[in-house]
Amino acid sequence: MKKILIFFLLFVELAFAVDLKTLIDIALKSSPYIMERKVDLKIGKSSVKKATEKRFGNIDLYGSFFRYEDPRILYPISTPVNIHNITGAKNQFIGGISYTIPIFTGFKIEKNIEISKLSQKIKEIDFTLTKQMVIFNIKSIY
Repeated sequence: MKKILIFFLLFVELAFAVDLKTLIDIALKSSPYIMERKVDLKIGKSSVKKATEKRFGNIDLYGSFFRYEDPRILYPISTPVNIHNITGAKNQFIGGISYTIPIFTGFKIEKNIEISKLSQKIKEIDFTLTKQMVIFNIKSIY
């Protein structure tokens, strides 16, 4: 009976035992702090991309549509010879495209790009520090 109890206790201990490396890997995958920092990194990359895209300007598409329910005849000032040749107004579509580019903004765009790159660098450092903090906490508890 003693041998069975000792075997059972050793088996339970080995079944639930986790080494330090496995514990750190699990914590790095499932830590909410690290997941939050990953989202911050993605936001930082998109803000840099958005800031650099402002250099290239904007493309705008526009359009308008006028629908006339009944044919309206536009009469000229002097009446034509044959009144039946006058055409009525039809449905009209007006569309276009415009491109605007910033000529000179006082280096505002360049400064915004530099600021967003610095912000991204800070977020990368914060991400590595958060990972190291989680690892340190696990090692100190283990």
